[in-house]
Amino acid sequence: MNNVAKNDAPPVVLAVDDEANILRSIRRTLHGLDIELLLTDAPEKAIRILESRVVDVVISDMKMPNINGADVLKKAAELQPSAFRIILSGYAEIDMMLAAINDGKVHRYLNKPWNNEALSEVINEGIEITSLRKENARLLKLTQVQNAKLANMNQELEQKVTLRTRQIKAAFKAARQHSISLERVLYNVIVSHPKIDGGFARQVSESVRQLAVNLKLSAKEIYAARLAGLICEIGQISLPQDILERPFSELNYQQQRVFISQVDQAKLILSPLLTLENEIELIAKQFEPVNDEPRPPTGANLIAICRDYWRYRHGRILPTKLSSKDARKEMLKHAGVKYDRRFLSTFIEMDIQTLSKAEDVMRTPRDLKPGMRLNNDLYNESHILLLPQGHIFTEASIAKLRQFESGYEGQLLVDVGETANRTEDEG
Repeated sequence: MNNVAKNDAPPVVLAVDDEANILRSIRRTLHGLDIELLLTDAPEKAIRILESRVVDVVISDMKMPNINGADVLKKAAELQPSAFRIILSGYAEIDMMLAAINDGKVHRYLNKPWNNEALSEVINEGIEITSLRKENARLLKLTQVQNAKLANMNQELEQKVTLRTRQIKAAFKAARQHSISLERVLYNVIVSHPKIDGGFARQVSESVRQLAVNLKLSAKEIYAARLAGLICEIGQISLPQDILERPFSELNYQQQRVFISQVDQAKLILSPLLTLENEIELIAKQFEPVNDEPRPPTGANLIAICRDYWRYRHGRILPTKLSSKDARKEMLKHAGVKYDRRFLSTFIEMDIQTLSKAEDVMRTPRDLKPGMRLNNDLYNESHILLLPQGHIFTEASIAKLRQFESGYEGQLLVDVGETANRTEDEG
């Protein structure tokens, strides 16, 4: 029987007996096992070994001078409680042996003379039990570490949410609807994480909106899918950095499962927002295959299509960044499994025409005038929202924007329309 120790180093077996011929016999019996065998003829030496080495199995003769086997194993239980303890006993020592067993310091006993096969089996049993104990201890420690990390992440997330909320509170005064304000808060939450790309989030969101419009979904469905697409990666806040930094195809099976588990963290983060019930469901089911029953919601599959298209383009699925054409080819391989065939076909047909927008006339802060309306959300170079779409510029907001531009790397361009009065008259 082979031992099942999972460590790189072989398990350690310590045998103590004051008779040299017994130790030689033990060595011969255990010769075929992949173990490190330590032999000693003195109980005192055995105790010193237990004080300095990690031992998986201890075998001790019962009757020895100065210290008997029961006391050796009792000491072993104190020094290394996870070690498996075996006692060798003659029939004359049955009372002492039973006392040791009843005291809870002995796991197995063997009579002298022993059966070699029985000794090997008991040793393997002890190694297996010790290995399981070590693995349980390792997993418990790992769980405690991960729980501590998660608690720390949650605390950091709460601090970042508070910070971002304060930073954009002034910008939200112009927002007339709670849903618009909430969307911008959630967006700033995700881009506060160094490994979540705000530009990628907006690409996915806009692609989902365009696809939903082409499929003639209702206004409510379009809004839910677009917003869920914008924050579909919010659960990545909990993922380890090494998983986020590598393409999905280079992760092993377990790491891929951890990556997909981001939806569970997303549900946890968003659960207090009762008004986002539909969006939460779409985010939670974005990785579900379309051939499962029940089928995932339409919006979830639109997110999967647009999300993976941009992941292919950014080199986040394969090690290389794919062209638009090659990304569509790659996605076609998964039609009917990962992606709904009809939705994917529509996406491919409208991909070039509707996902590329003509440039609007852009202005610098120096060209702004009070009364101008902001056509689109204005972000800084870190994808943090500065001003929301629809903001009507005042002398104060223009001054603040010009002040911000003085420390901005590059040129800050603003997409504005006609003055508010003229726009309202024409509308």
